[in-house]
Amino acid sequence: MEVNSVSAGEFSLQGRDGYLHLTLPIGNFPWEHFLGQLHIRLESPVYRECGVILTAGSHAIDAPQLEALGATLRKHHLHLHQVVTDNRSTAIVAATLGLSVDQPSTRPAPDSSVVEPLYLTKIIRSGVIIRHPGSVILRGDLHPGGEIVAGGDILVWGKLRGKAHTTNPGSSIMALELAPTQLKIGATLCLVEANPRPIPEVAYLDQGTVCITPALEHDLHGAF
Repeated sequence: MEVNSVSAGEFSLQGRDGYLHLTLPIGNFPWEHFLGQLHIRLESPVYRECGVILTAGSHAIDAPQLEALGATLRKHHLHLHQVVTDNRSTAIVAATLGLSVDQPSTRPAPDSSVVEPLYLTKIIRSGVIIRHPGSVILRGDLHPGGEIVAGGDILVWGKLRGKAHTTNPGSSIMALELAPTQLKIGATLCLVEANPRPIPEVAYLDQGTVCITPALEHDLHGAF
C-alpha cells in the first residue's frame, strides 16, 4: 500500500513499503487527544488491512497507552506491528506486549559496552523482532520465526530457537538450549546441528569461525 504523506495536527501518517508509519511529535501532548485525532484521520478508506509502525522517539509510553492505541487501530482494521523508540521503558513495554521493537542508535557505530543492556521477561514469538544497540538479556524463550538483533552480547535464559544476530564480532550468544534457525556473529553465519545438546552453550567468533562450546567450559569474563 502506498499513500501520500499526511499530517494530522500533532502526528503524521505515511504509507510506505506496505506499512502505515505513524510518527509521534516531539514534546508533550495529551494521549487521549492524540487517539481521538487518530481515530478521525483513520476514517479515510485508504488505511485498511496493514501493519502499523509507530515511531515514538523519546516518549515514555506505558502499557495502557499502547493497548489503547492498539484498540483504536483495530477499529479501523489495522494492527500495531512495531515500535521504534529511543526510550528503554517504552521498548520493554512494547516487547512485553508481543510487539516488534527497534531501538535505533542515536550515534554512529556505538560502543555496545557503554549502552545499557535491554532486559526482557517474555516469550519472543514468531514475527517479533527485537533490535537493540547494546546487549539483550531475555528471560524466556525465543521461538522459531522470532529474532533478536543486538549490538552486544545475547543471553537467552531459556530456549533459543529463532534467529539471533550480534553485529559485534567480539560479542557472544548464549542460551540454556541453543537450537537457532539462524545464528550470526558479525558478518559470519553459523550452521547449528539439528539435534542440539540440552545444556547451556555459548557461540562466539574465533579466527573467523563461529564456535559453540558448553557454557561451563567458556570464559564469560566481561560478557553480559
